[in-house]
Amino acid sequence: MKILGAILIALCPIIIGFKKSNNLKQNQIKIEKIIELINWIISEIKFKKTEISSMFFNISKNKNFKNLEFLQDLKENLKIYPFPKAWEISIENWNEFPLEEEKEYLKSLSNILGATDSNGQILNLKHTRFQFEERLKHATNTYISKGKICKSLGALLGVAMFIVFI
Repeated sequence: MKILGAILIALCPIIIGFKKSNNLKQNQIKIEKIIELINWIISEIKFKKTEISSMFFNISKNKNFKNLEFLQDLKENLKIYPFPKAWEISIENWNEFPLEEEKEYLKSLSNILGATDSNGQILNLKHTRFQFEERLKHATNTYISKGKICKSLGALLGVAMFIVFI
């Protein structure tokens, strides 16, 4: 019974370490998906000239963007509010994105889309994409450096706790 208790106690830091590492990876994946979303918006504006609300209604159905949970909220908000307000509310309610700076970059899209001609929108979207590409580099470096540390420390602490409790 003592060994079982020691194993259960030792599993806690291991699980926490792997969970923290997974959160860092998920942040990286979400930024990659946002960049992909911006690229998709650029191509929609450039080639299809789709109306903004319709474009995002279609995007919210796209399974490729399922990691961007705010899009589902956006689909519902578009039924109530005009696009800029619906977009900002959806981003503000998105609790999965850890950094406020990244949320602000996303919120700025509501001021870009539909505000100017298509060339102006594309230019501003490319600038926003560049900002997210920089954030992606940072998130990747953070995952590479801290992700392994979280796993290693969690495993090491778990083994140490197991030894202490035996």
